[in-house]
Amino acid sequence: MSQIQEQCRYYLTDRKRQCTRRALPGSHFCWQHHPRFLWSLGGTVTFLFFLISLLADLKGLGISLPLIENRAPAIATAPLAFPTSMNSSTTNSMPVLSKPSTAVSTPGNSTNRDVALLHDEVGAEYVLVPAGPFLMGSRAEDTVAFDDEKPQHEVDLPGFWIMRTEVTNAQYARCVAAAIGRCDPPANDFWNQPEFADHPVTHVNWEQAGAYAHWVGGRLPTEAEWEKACRGLDNRIYPWGAYEPNSERLNFDGNVGAPTKVGSYPEGASPYGALDMAGNVWEWTADWYGGEYYAQSPGGSPPGPEEGNRRTLRGGQWDNNERWVRCANRYRRDPFDGAGYGFRVVRSE
Repeated sequence: MSQIQEQCRYYLTDRKRQCTRRALPGSHFCWQHHPRFLWSLGGTVTFLFFLISLLADLKGLGISLPLIENRAPAIATAPLAFPTSMNSSTTNSMPVLSKPSTAVSTPGNSTNRDVALLHDEVGAEYVLVPAGPFLMGSRAEDTVAFDDEKPQHEVDLPGFWIMRTEVTNAQYARCVAAAIGRCDPPANDFWNQPEFADHPVTHVNWEQAGAYAHWVGGRLPTEAEWEKACRGLDNRIYPWGAYEPNSERLNFDGNVGAPTKVGSYPEGASPYGALDMAGNVWEWTADWYGGEYYAQSPGGSPPGPEEGNRRTLRGGQWDNNERWVRCANRYRRDPFDGAGYGFRVVRSE
């Protein structure tokens, strides 16, 4: 239903089929008329005059119509939609990356800089995290940090691209349609509903997440890559800095009550322009979990423990408090446990 139809509805009131229009606030057009009148020449002229006046009223009230204004989505450069056929042969092709676009301004706090974006054919955007060292983990004197975040140590990483947001339901649905590997449907009943197309895919286990990442030509981020993309080079606590979390920066602490659309919190952007790295949904990483791993972690591209029984997740989710949405916080789950977990993809520079 268009905005005109929503604001101006006609109701049949009796057997004479008389219509009454509900006027907009402040509008001087609120009248009754018989349908036959509209078919007369004078009625047609009057009705056209009414439409012109109504458009003027709407403009004066600051109401924009789709025919007047075409607004582009804030994050995605292409519309998010599910495949029209789950058996389409075109879905078996590997998504192709486009060349990096020109730099765009990163939303969020003033320390953020312009970033280059990489795009793939399933509608995902990637931001560049340049090569170099950063401090991983938490300081020994940090009483908020958990023990498995210590000791803090320097890690040197090559450059990489990381998805700007979590993988969405619509993007993951393309992999399901392609019937590739373990890209099985998520364990929920809303992943393929259009109203959730641009929400993060959830209820996927570690193998499903890895299958999608491989399908688009990438992989899951290591813990070190994820943390650097979140906190940058200045050892910040949250993606946006040291300021306390609030409802303008992230979805957390049950303030919404469920995951939100990806990219809904530009004020919470990381130094590299990555969004939703705090709150919304937990994100799988590539690493096995090791509570004592930081004490022996190598200084260059740490791969995580060689084996284990739980995989590491990062970022916190919609019902976690401020302690759990810090960049350095670590969580672990059985890799076959889907629950409400999501993920994002990385690619080598």
